[in-house]
Amino acid sequence: MKVRKTIVVPALIGLVASATYSALPQAGAAGVSEGVQALRSNDFALAEQIFSQLVETAPTATNFAYLAIAEFSAGHLDKSLAHFQQASRLGNESVSLHYYFGLAYLRHGDNDLGIHQLRIVLEKDPHFDPARVALGAALLNAGRASQAVHYLEEARPGSVRDPEFWANLVRAYFEAGDPQKALQATDAALDAVPNDSRLASTLAFLCLHHQEPQKARTLLENASELAPQDNNLKILLAETSIKAGEPEEALAVLKDVPAEAGAAGELSFLRGTAYLLWQLGRIASRSRGRHQRATFKSGLLVRLRGPSGL
Repeated sequence: MKVRKTIVVPALIGLVASATYSALPQAGAAGVSEGVQALRSNDFALAEQIFSQLVETAPTATNFAYLAIAEFSAGHLDKSLAHFQQASRLGNESVSLHYYFGLAYLRHGDNDLGIHQLRIVLEKDPHFDPARVALGAALLNAGRASQAVHYLEEARPGSVRDPEFWANLVRAYFEAGDPQKALQATDAALDAVPNDSRLASTLAFLCLHHQEPQKARTLLENASELAPQDNNLKILLAETSIKAGEPEEALAVLKDVPAEAGAAGELSFLRGTAYLLWQLGRIASRSRGRHQRATFKSGLLVRLRGPSGL
């Protein structure tokens, strides 16, 4: 499962080379300020428009870097990569440029190039935790879970409030073959980010995928309490309860889910499966009870009669 990195704007002003920035005319400086504010406000279309105009009148490394970040944030990856390269050719070697350059490569599917850029960030600034988290996620997606654990654990002190950090860490531990630490990290995640239904359901998915249905069920119960109107969560909880051997609980969860919820026929299938397993469980329970009673009576008769032949 890929965990998508949230767009953030750490130290954007670090893109600006002081000599270049101070040499800009006042109108250009105001334009940069407005563009940065648009980025911080997640108005990526406006930021892209502002910096597109700026690079026409002042094609500096800084303006190309800001334009590339705006394009990346707006999802225009090919254009953003071209402009990151242009900013780099013009001499912008800031930490922020390499960070966003790395994220753009990762989003574009160029994992090795993204990893390379993020390693440059950490060489320049070993305390830049967002790059460490992104690098851990990239290594995880490259199938290098043990290396991912190393970087994610290093980032842990400064990332405890980041739900996507926790999702990556739990996944990394599972894929590195350490389910015990994965479950411990799951508990730590819920303590650190206690009211996030999306995190709880993501961790449940990971636990379910790695054969931990009981833990997944507990997580989904938590998520369902946080988002009681989310019928998809209830359906997933019911499915998980069935896998955990609790069909009666699955029936209780599905009781108030409307018929139109889920994929076509999914609700009917789950209800039918849960009911059948519940009935089979009752039959098996009665059968065990009769067998135990018969065994008890047989043993009692043997004791009353005593050993044969005497």
